[in-house]
Amino acid sequence: MNDEPIEAGHRPDAGEPPAAPDPTGPGEETLALPPVPTLDTVPVGSAAPVASPVQVAPARPGIRMRTIVFGLVAAVISVIALISLLTGVHVDRGVVGLIVMIAAGAALVGGAAAATIREARGGPGS
Repeated sequence: MNDEPIEAGHRPDAGEPPAAPDPTGPGEETLALPPVPTLDTVPVGSAAPVASPVQVAPARPGIRMRTIVFGLVAAVISVIALISLLTGVHVDRGVVGLIVMIAAGAALVGGAAAATIREARGGPGS
């Protein structure tokens, strides 16, 4: 070996790197591994198939109009029954039922028309 001082960044033996020692001991066999494909050896159209993009679930629809109308009908009938029981006021249930059903039908038709117009314009829920 040289007795010369070594400077920073200087390698005394700048030639070929030393050969790696044999990983197998004497008398052992080595396993032959298949060659690793490189960009030069892989054909252009033979790439692995790419997974399709993740499908995002559509936005959750809002409350349906029929649910709102049913809730309002139930609330009106309950309130009228409660008022007639607590106050003793006589309410003609047939007339009240008819008025509530006409209002519910109008609300359902109006809600369906609004949803159709919104869908035709490409708004939410379409």
